[in-house]
Amino acid sequence: MARLLIITLLVELFILFLICRGIFRIAETKKLNSTKYITYAILLWFGLQALCYVAGLLLFKFIHLAFLFSLIGAAVGGLLAYRITKNAAEAWSKFEEVE
Repeated sequence: MARLLIITLLVELFILFLICRGIFRIAETKKLNSTKYITYAILLWFGLQALCYVAGLLLFKFIHLAFLFSLIGAAVGGLLAYRITKNAAEAWSKFEEVE
């Protein structure tokens, strides 16, 4: 069981890396501050994962289902961060962001 958990966590970090790389490319294309949007991605990923884990424990009272529920929360957080970056307005210059 411990091996499965470690493999799952490594795959999860790899997916987060791929999402952040995509966000970086979109932000650089739109001349936005990529650090800001990557920070959004990381905070949304881990924040929704923790929130869904606690909610899963309260709902299911079974640690395996709570862990799966937390993975769904992490995926939603990554998707949300990606969509925020994709829908952001393009900046006029590298140093002037449009909110």
